[in-house]
Order: sequence, then C-alpha cells, then structure tokens
Amino acid sequence: MHAMAIDFSLTFPTNIVCGIGYASDAQFGSRVAALGRRALIVSGASAKRTGLVHAMRESLEDAGVVVRVSDHDVPPEPTLGDCRRAMASVGDSDVVIGVGGGSPLDVAKAAALAPCGIDPARFLSGQSPVPSAGALPIVAVPTTAGTGSEATWVGVYTDDSGLRKSSFRGGSMMPSLVVLDPSTTVSCPPSVTASSGLDALVQALESRVARGANPMTDALSEAAALRIAGALPRTWFRGDDLDARSDMLVGATMAGIALNSSRLGLVHGLAHPVGVRSKAPHGLVCGMLFPSVLRFNLPVCEPQLSRIAAAVTPSGDPAGLLQWFESMMTRMQVPTRLRDIGIAETDLVAIAHDSLGSGSTAANPRDVSLEDAIAVLRACW
Repeated sequence: MHAMAIDFSLTFPTNIVCGIGYASDAQFGSRVAALGRRALIVSGASAKRTGLVHAMRESLEDAGVVVRVSDHDVPPEPTLGDCRRAMASVGDSDVVIGVGGGSPLDVAKAAALAPCGIDPARFLSGQSPVPSAGALPIVAVPTTAGTGSEATWVGVYTDDSGLRKSSFRGGSMMPSLVVLDPSTTVSCPPSVTASSGLDALVQALESRVARGANPMTDALSEAAALRIAGALPRTWFRGDDLDARSDMLVGATMAGIALNSSRLGLVHGLAHPVGVRSKAPHGLVCGMLFPSVLRFNLPVCEPQLSRIAAAVTPSGDPAGLLQWFESMMTRMQVPTRLRDIGIAETDLVAIAHDSLGSGSTAANPRDVSLEDAIAVLRACW
C-alpha cells in the first residue's frame, strides 16, 4: 500500500454555484458578465433540443452579453476536429461557456485555448504544453452527472486517426465558474443517467485509492462515493427525483475536484482504448471494467475503501463492494461484459498494451504489467 501523500496541491474552479434554475435565471447572465461581455456557447445537440441553450442566451443578453452559439453540435466522443471547429468559432469572444455532458465541456476547454494559436494535436501528442495563461475564461454548465469535467483542467479527445483516445491538461483549462443546476439533468434518459452515473461513481472510488490521493481528496472522494451510491439507482428508476439528481450532480463535481489532483487508475487506463474500439459510452465501459480492476487492486487498497463498504454493503467488507456494484449494474439493466459492446477476444492484448502508457494506469495503487492488464480484461470479457 502506498504511503499517504503529505506533499500535495489541490486545485478547483474559482467559483461553484448550485441551485435549481441557476443555469438560466437572471443571475446566470450577471455571473457570466463578470467574466466577459462576448460569450461563445459550446454545446451538444441535447442542450439545444431541450431549450436550455435558448434560455441561457436570453439570460445572457438581458445582462448585456453578446452571445454566439457554435453551429457545431459536439458529439459524445469528441475529436481534435471538433476542437478545431470550436476554436474557429471563438472570433472576438472573451468568455467560453460549455453546456452539456463531459464532451461539450471538454471541447469548450479546447476552444478557450484559441487565443494561444496552437493546434490541439500538439497538446494531445505532448509536443506543446498547454499554456498556463492566455486562455479565455471558461464557464462550465454540466447537464449530466458523470465526468466531473466541470471541476478539472483536463480534456479527453480522440486523435485525427480515430484510433487513439487521450487527454491534455493545463491550469488555463480550469473553469472559472461552474453552475450546477440539477433541473438540467432531469431530461437525461435512463441509459445516459446510468452510464454517466457509473463514470462518476468509478471516479470517486478510483480517486480514493489512486497514488496521488491525499487527505483533502480522500474526504472529497469518500463523500462523493457515498452520495452517488445512494442516488444513482434512484435517478435511474425515477428521473424526476430532484433530490437524487442534486446528489448526483454534486457528487460528480466533488469526484472531479478529487481526481484532478489524485488522478485515477487502471479502469480509466483501460477505458480509453476500449472506448475507441467499441464506441460505447465511456461511463458504461468504466462500469464494466471496475469489478475486475477492484479484484486486482483489493490486496493493496482495502483500508481506503472500508468506510465506503461499511455504508453501502450488508457485510461491510470491501470485497462486498464487488457484489454491490455488479448488482447495481444488473438492476439498471446495462450490459456487463466487454463482448456485449463489440470487443473481440482478439482485441484484448492490444487494449492492454495501449493502457500501459496512460497516466491513469500509472496512478493505479498497484503496479500493472502487461500480463496483469490482459488478465483483468479477460475477467470482464
């Protein structure tokens, strides 16, 4: 078991506000106006379809903000091409608003880097570091309780070839304002609620045991896991439960703050190459991988999970988290095996190999060899 970190830093958004209606009331426009007077809104199709983008625009214009809405709807798995289109839309905007799931938020972060004049492929390849200054301020309005992207300085993208999913990060990609409005998540269908929620839950659990965990991230990760564990099944069975939606949204953001400093683990190291091949929702892939990764990690991380296990499992045993987690996935009627999302057994070695270069895999609490990664994948195939 790794020693508890005593040298650490914790970074999170400048301002987080949470409340019903906060994404489109009069205060939304005034809060954004304090950051800029010409706003670009980057979103997915759903935020436009539900009328949220229109309501946000009205609030912004009432506050004297000139609004441009990107014509390009960000897809569920954004590419560098999506980043470039958003960057090209910036024009004279002096603040970027990302609204939607993790993908629009990530693309908004890339758009905010437009003034730096660097192609995003250079960030993804590591050829250029993300500048620490010079980006536009970012406003993040999540409409799913999942990635926690609103609370991180990380964006995840697929390269131009479509064969590699990776991330780049930097301090200037941290949102200046986060608006958590649980009412914006009510329109999520059960399948999106499940996959997004699984991502949030796995991130809370992985950040609790990651090598970079520290006393502050421990508190956030544990509280997030407990909040999400109680709320996720409720939001799946009854999507209009605003109390549960609130718990999910707050929990996802707490997990995002934690993972930004602690990093994650083997689940996310494997999830990216699985996602590139399967095109399945990222959170669903994380849910499929988590039980097998937890079995692998338990010998070195049982103590860190003891209080979470005591709260959610009848036995109170960290090993019981496995059964509890698998039972929850079954109740939410989501697929549980990699073969169910089109991963062939012949893909497993290549996926395992691709995972070894991931920063998430490096942060896993237990060292991971190629053979270890293959064994974990076989166990959930």
